[in-house]
Amino acid sequence: MSQVDRLIEQHILESESHLRHIDELMDQARETSAPLHPALQARLSEIDQMRQAVADDLAGLRMDTGSGDPVQVRSTLQTLGAELEKALAAVMDTGRH
Repeated sequence: MSQVDRLIEQHILESESHLRHIDELMDQARETSAPLHPALQARLSEIDQMRQAVADDLAGLRMDTGSGDPVQVRSTLQTLGAELEKALAAVMDTGRH
């Protein structure tokens, strides 16, 4: 395995870890018993759609179809994770009121 292949594999593994973290956060957001503001619900739906697109890219990379750039997938997952954490904080804050 070349150095480039090892780096790609590392990015894929890190991205899969980010994806699992995003899934856990999404599960937490869905489990809240408080009704969500429509704008927040819309943002969570948007994040979920983006997550699915990135997951598809990641699956393509894993299958070596060249459907995405591993660095871009990783960066997008990090951004999604940060956005989801903000949205989840708002969901949890809504649940406390």
